[in-house]
Amino acid sequence: MDLKIKSFLEIWCKSGMKSAIRALLVYFNLLNVVRFREPRLRLACDIWHPQLPISTHIPHPVGIIIPKRAEIGHNVSIYQNVTIGVKDGDAPTICDGAEIYSGAVVLGDVRIGEDAVVGANAVVLNDVPDGSTVGGVPARKI
Repeated sequence: MDLKIKSFLEIWCKSGMKSAIRALLVYFNLLNVVRFREPRLRLACDIWHPQLPISTHIPHPVGIIIPKRAEIGHNVSIYQNVTIGVKDGDAPTICDGAEIYSGAVVLGDVRIGEDAVVGANAVVLNDVPDGSTVGGVPARKI
């Protein structure tokens, strides 16, 4: 593509539609968004929860696994690579305002209390009381 061309119409006429659209995407910094949009996001995110509240905050939806059976409260924050898993047919309950940080694993019939915080890479196998912070493997109150 000629670097002396300055307008969208000139690019369209001289290089064709594909080059003109690419030039617009580069100009607005959208090329990566379009390039990596659909197929890779589908593979990276595995959220199968049909009734996930709209107030759930998922800032980086990559590698998150939430089964259908899990109960998720309102204003819950879930970060990347979190696994909320079913163990022996029982799923966790995440109460309102809880925060689950990167890489945490919550397994089985576990209740994460209101405003509780689960630290990064923690493995939660027991209930977490309301307003407490847990971390480690297995998760312990900090």
